[in-house]
Amino acid sequence: MRIWQISCDVNNYSCLSPSFEYTAADIFQYDGRPHSKNWVPHNIKRITSEDVVHFADIHRYTFFPVVSERVVEALKPLISNDVEFLPVNYDGYLYYGINVITVIDAIDYKKSEYIKYTFSNKIMLFNKYAFRKKVVKNYNIFKIIDEKRRYAFVSDQFKEVIERNGFKGLKFKLVWDSEEN
Repeated sequence: MRIWQISCDVNNYSCLSPSFEYTAADIFQYDGRPHSKNWVPHNIKRITSEDVVHFADIHRYTFFPVVSERVVEALKPLISNDVEFLPVNYDGYLYYGINVITVIDAIDYKKSEYIKYTFSNKIMLFNKYAFRKKVVKNYNIFKIIDEKRRYAFVSDQFKEVIERNGFKGLKFKLVWDSEEN
């Protein structure tokens, strides 16, 4: 079993931003909390030059990854219990933000390597992740309690769906392999 950290490929594909002013507090709301109950679709805009960057199936957006309807349909059977697909409008087209709402206590702290803040007991940075296999084996996408506002983690199955369908715009970084730990 392997766990991957996902991020958007901002060097090769377009980035999107809200068409409205937002604050850091707005960004911090996407920490595993659901938003679908009061969601009003965001109007979004492209912030990268069309000449330089390709338009993809998956984009970096200020709050969460934004995906096409094709991506939603491919991923829905795998992750629908762990995310909200929040509609956003881009240039007259409907896309969806993936808001990860599953935050789990899955870190094996004895095998992980991390740095704590000097003024608190909270983790500032992980240098090496180690997960509890019994916990993560039941999830295809999740966040961890120590990094609720950072990138999500995904399973091999999630990665395989993205690659099998040829979806562009997402990067995968291997952060844990149960066979190596």
